[in-house]
Amino acid sequence: MTELTVDQTVVDAQSVETTHLEQTDVLTELETEPCPEPTCDGSLDQSTYKGYDAVVCDDCATPAVCIWGDGK
Repeated sequence: MTELTVDQTVVDAQSVETTHLEQTDVLTELETEPCPEPTCDGSLDQSTYKGYDAVVCDDCATPAVCIWGDGK
């Protein structure tokens, strides 16, 4: 079984259908959040990572979330 952990909630990925709109909603929700890297003072911004939609730190360029798949 493939599992996805979001905010410590485990979701069975086979039981969840995600549309591109829902994926970008997730990215929008994470915009302006602080960078997850403990030594960075940057904030997250919608961008791309390796050609995929992502939320990336505006300071250290660390990707916090990347939507892999056909949404490229």
